[in-house]
Amino acid sequence: MKTISALAIVIVVIYLPSQGEQKGPGKTENKVDGILWNFDHLEKSYGIKMKSVKKEDANFFRVLFEFTKDVDNLPEMRHAIKPSKQPEAINYWFFDEDNVAIGKLNGAPLVEGELTGKKGDAFRMFIDVQVQGKKIQKVEARPSEIEGKGKSNAKQEKQ
Repeated sequence: MKTISALAIVIVVIYLPSQGEQKGPGKTENKVDGILWNFDHLEKSYGIKMKSVKKEDANFFRVLFEFTKDVDNLPEMRHAIKPSKQPEAINYWFFDEDNVAIGKLNGAPLVEGELTGKKGDAFRMFIDVQVQGKKIQKVEARPSEIEGKGKSNAKQEKQ
């Protein structure tokens, strides 16, 4: 009987999905309070990995990030991440249950800690997910339209 109980516990531990579970190559997603958080763009572009998401109050979340490598272009990263109305800042998109984009932030609303760009260092971002009273299902960091256009123009010029 003890063997069966131990085996059942091992199976449950192995097969239950964990928070922050890998969802494919380079994909880390956290679901907290019914909201899926996806910051793959930060990891791919700057080696910034989301470590955790915690709900602070009804619509306000604290997201912890860590640098997984030393950032090559520190000024570019700081300009893209810091609270900003600059068009080059990273956009944080909000989606509803039908995956309709219902809002976005240009640049992080509030950052706590220094953006050192050094492997192992961390910082926090605070995000308010209330968009005109609508229920948010997903928050995703994406490159700005300017950044995206710059990359596609560079590809066209090479051809």
